[in-house]
Amino acid sequence: MSHQFYSELWLATREDVEKLLRTDQDGLQQEKKGGKSKDKISGQLVTMYIRYRELIRRLALCHDQVCQYQKRELITQVLNCAIGRMLEYKRQLVLYQNTESVYADDVLIPLKLTPDDIGWRKPSYFVTDRQSHLDARKKYINDLIRQKLASATLQDSRRNSTVIPSRSESEGKMSRKASRLSPRVTEGEIEVNLNLPIRVESPEEAAARIAREELNSAILLIQSHDRARKARIVGAELKRTSDYKKKLASGELVEVKHDKRTKVKAVVTMQKWWRSYATRIHLKERTDRLEAVLGMSIPSWKPHQVFDRDAENFKRIQSMQPEYAAATLAATYAENARLHRIRGPGLMEDITDEVKEWFLLWYNELGFFDAYPSALAGGSILIATGQTRTPEEYHMEQMRKAEEAKKGKGKAAAAAKATPKVKQRGDKMEEPNTLKGLREANDNFLANWSLRDETGNPHQREYLDLITDKLSYELQLEIREVVDELMRLELATLEAALAKDEAESDGGAKGQKDQKHNKGTNNKKKNKDKAKGMGKAGKKKEQGPAPTIEELFTELVNTGIIREYPDVKMSDWKGDVSYQNTEARREFREPRNCLGDVVQPIMEYCVLPVGSKEIHQVAPLVRSVSIVGLPRSGKSFLVNAICNEIGALLFDLTPKTVAQSYRTKKDLERLVGSINKVARAYAPSLLFVDAGHQPWWKKVPPEEKQNNPKLLAGPLTKLVKGIRPGDQILFLTTTDQPQKAGKGFMKLHDKFILIPLPDYNTLYLIYKELLMRYHGVDRNFDCSSLASFSVGLPLEEIRNAVENVLTVERRISLKKRTLQPQEIIQYLISNRVQTGTKEYEKLLKWEKKTPLGKRHSKVEAEERAALGGKKMQKVQERQK
Repeated sequence: MSHQFYSELWLATREDVEKLLRTDQDGLQQEKKGGKSKDKISGQLVTMYIRYRELIRRLALCHDQVCQYQKRELITQVLNCAIGRMLEYKRQLVLYQNTESVYADDVLIPLKLTPDDIGWRKPSYFVTDRQSHLDARKKYINDLIRQKLASATLQDSRRNSTVIPSRSESEGKMSRKASRLSPRVTEGEIEVNLNLPIRVESPEEAAARIAREELNSAILLIQSHDRARKARIVGAELKRTSDYKKKLASGELVEVKHDKRTKVKAVVTMQKWWRSYATRIHLKERTDRLEAVLGMSIPSWKPHQVFDRDAENFKRIQSMQPEYAAATLAATYAENARLHRIRGPGLMEDITDEVKEWFLLWYNELGFFDAYPSALAGGSILIATGQTRTPEEYHMEQMRKAEEAKKGKGKAAAAAKATPKVKQRGDKMEEPNTLKGLREANDNFLANWSLRDETGNPHQREYLDLITDKLSYELQLEIREVVDELMRLELATLEAALAKDEAESDGGAKGQKDQKHNKGTNNKKKNKDKAKGMGKAGKKKEQGPAPTIEELFTELVNTGIIREYPDVKMSDWKGDVSYQNTEARREFREPRNCLGDVVQPIMEYCVLPVGSKEIHQVAPLVRSVSIVGLPRSGKSFLVNAICNEIGALLFDLTPKTVAQSYRTKKDLERLVGSINKVARAYAPSLLFVDAGHQPWWKKVPPEEKQNNPKLLAGPLTKLVKGIRPGDQILFLTTTDQPQKAGKGFMKLHDKFILIPLPDYNTLYLIYKELLMRYHGVDRNFDCSSLASFSVGLPLEEIRNAVENVLTVERRISLKKRTLQPQEIIQYLISNRVQTGTKEYEKLLKWEKKTPLGKRHSKVEAEERAALGGKKMQKVQERQK
């Protein structure tokens, strides 16, 4: 069964996690020792980054297809920590290589991996675990938009309303006109059969009837045209024969008679050419069939039965996961109630007796009580584990202080106490949180799963012993919190009684007076605080109740700030990755990214960290990202794909949209407050600004002054600075003119992602995909020349060119006249489709002015200078 396969895959992947943990720990130790060159460190970082990427892909597959809920929880923990650790390695690589893209050409070969093995696979729990919530939210937004459009339409119709005669009056007039023309019918001649059933046609039957009628009319039309065509052919043949006979009869033509040898020679010649042509066609068809069987050619149509069956199985298993989760939760609730009923009272008595025994120990030894451990420190857990100080330790400490005071070292001791103690880490390097989480998950597996025999659980039901252990631990912590509160109150009562006894023994009436005076002072302070509190509450009441999250959400939808987005995925992004950039960097050539390389920073900065709260807490924080590219380069597509991948709530903060409802600074402050509340309540959220350079324009164009875009710069900066780990909020902008923005635009964004021009690899794949779907196109069509010619052209123009060249008439004639690359090239030339090379060069020049671009240029110049110095030394040595 599939349960067994994915369980075995999880076990194999877990072993790789353990090996990777050991390698990671060794790398931390070597990093502490130091002494390695920058290239060696960079190579090790790339290797670990690639191994984590391949591991994440397998973990995501296991999580998507494992149904056992407790096992999925463990896989989720490992997956979250692995993603966080991979992103930490990515941050280190960016610092070492000074580029947002990681080039792993030379690392994949020794690891025996292909680019497909480290392809991106998003964990499905980003969306599937809250799919019902997303569907309800989408329906709610669409309903609000529909109501808004309906109210606007109703207002317009009321303005343009005219007097229209009612339907009954018009029907009455028509019936009167019909009665004049029709013969008179008496009531006796009318026969009414009330027993006949009334036949009502359902919508499905009506649709089927209309479809049959349309099909019949289409068939008749085709038949009539085909018969007319055949009749025209027969008529033309008869006319040609008749004309020929007439010309022979009139003497215009003389029939040429050939001898038998000439006729035989002509027949042999025709047969020879025809047989050679037929043989070539037969050989080509056989070669095409062989290549299709071997998978060497791209068919125009592929059977989808296998893929559909696989997709069905995937969906079937994913649909079973909520059932397994519900069964596990039901068992958890039942076991929790049982433990509270059976173990709760006894556990509370045991903990209470344990704490009271600690009270009694201190009172019997010293006559007073020690301070109760705070809740943050652990409370009664410290008492149970013996981590609090004993009366003997307290007594020794007091004696030591008394001796130091006698020797006059009190000041020195106080100064030593004030200086913070620095913990010696020794040889052990401090582990990051992601690595600690991976180690905890691995220890959890070794403790609870490594020796568990699952052959007796083929249906992957829940394990009650794991539920009991977990709930027992949680029950102990829960009861300890209750006991700690009660014991703190009891300790306060005991200390008050002890203080009272000491005061009575001293016989201090003065003490009682002071106590009364202090009590009166405290009462006055309390009354003042109450009066202040009442005043503040009165002010709040005067302001009115604050709007709820639902009301703010509705307001943002009605103003167009929250909107829906098309359903597209990152897998729909077409593009190949680059394969020679590692070699280019070694040779100090500028690396050229391909369109497929854009997916890497998009997934690492916009999808994986924001999709889960746990990942957002442990991963390096990226608050803002800007996608830079030429017009029609796919920026909006990427924004919509990011929203779909994580199920984000999209806030459209484009100046044109905001200016319609929020024009003053006060309105913008209110908007910022609403977005902060709604974005955190409906996380993950995406704060999107189209043409993101506009709020930081150096000079606002006259046509944009009405939107006042620069007024948005302050509120947007406030929103970005307020993003914290765990908020699951990302500020995302798109722009095609970043050079027109000021320095504030560059300071606000943490990352910049530049979309490159369409490259040869990508264009070759796209031409293959566009052309091979047509059956008449040769499977060996020369796409290479087309891709070379089209480098830099927009993909939208290329799609339009293929569609306009391969019209219906041209597709019909493909069998007789094959498609040539010159036809598409001629169309592109005739329509004057231009490349954006000049504009793209401006974007590259601007990219070098970003903080990362400046650092990259500086490091590259230093490396060139160092390499030039070494070469000069070698030349001088050779000359000597």
